[in-house]
Amino acid sequence: MVAEPPIDNIWYLCQVPLLSKYITKARLSRVTQYLGNEVCDIGCGNGELVDYLPKSVHRLVMIDRSPNRRQFAEAQMAKKKINGQFVQGDITSEVFSSSMEPFETVVIAALIEHLKFPKIAFKHMYDLLKPNGKIVITTPSLIGGLIHSYASLLYLTNREAALEHHKFYNRNSLKKMLIQHGFVMEYYEKFQVGLNQIAVGRKLSKSDSLF
Repeated sequence: MVAEPPIDNIWYLCQVPLLSKYITKARLSRVTQYLGNEVCDIGCGNGELVDYLPKSVHRLVMIDRSPNRRQFAEAQMAKKKINGQFVQGDITSEVFSSSMEPFETVVIAALIEHLKFPKIAFKHMYDLLKPNGKIVITTPSLIGGLIHSYASLLYLTNREAALEHHKFYNRNSLKKMLIQHGFVMEYYEKFQVGLNQIAVGRKLSKSDSLF
């Protein structure tokens, strides 16, 4: 595997496609509205969420399956003087360890559409949350995913990410996925003229009922 360039390689950092920067900002600026004080960012990438964290967040764990993301995520936390932690792990693996202390919020931004085994991921994410904890999901709509793929051919969006898309979701399929894994959808919104969407689910306690 080819190692990623060092964090101080400004040329490399500037190669992020223009539309990807815009999409990331639109996505994470919405996510920040639903964060508790303890946040687990799954599929953290290069740690972009750090730029949007409210000051109230006092515990942050960033998880990604790629060890090459560590230097970028840790540099982001250091830049913002956030006492966070990077953990290498695959949320879709049966052996993923969710033994850490639970969180108030789990974020999966632009991740669910890449998952081959979302059911395993949701099981782990349920375990990572405190009672009544929130899961914050962003994912492109079907038309948004298609436009992303076409734009990647013009190098306007990330080509590698486009090739890794497995499934696109809508409001009903997101709601169904949440209910099947012990959550209730508390908020849903489309943004970027319908190309992207955000869903917020709450972990159900034993006293909760959907009926």
